Amino acid sequence: MLKKNNKYVETVNKKGWTGNIQFDRYELEKPAKWKKPRQIFVCSMGDLFHENVPDKWIHQVMVVMFWASHHTYLILTKRPERMKDYVLNNRGILE
Repeated sequence: MLKKNNKYVETVNKKGWTGNIQFDRYELEKPAKWKKPRQIFVCSMGDLFHENVPDKWIHQVMVVMFWASHHTYLILTKRPERMKDYVLNNRGILE
């Protein structure tokens, strides 16, 4: 999932969004390790479908969601068109 930390939150609160996007593989792997179902807020400090997020990153997040489907995932976005396009263009890949 996209990386966040307290330093990031502090920076955003003080200066506004910097435009820096990071991909954190450690966070991405967590849902696969959790056995008990959880509710997971994906990219709670960001937007998975922001135009600067590469499709490859989105796909990696979706693969984890598919393989760890015992969890409930919440994705909020200001870019529903990009989300719709991703889902329609990748329908058969994850089924």
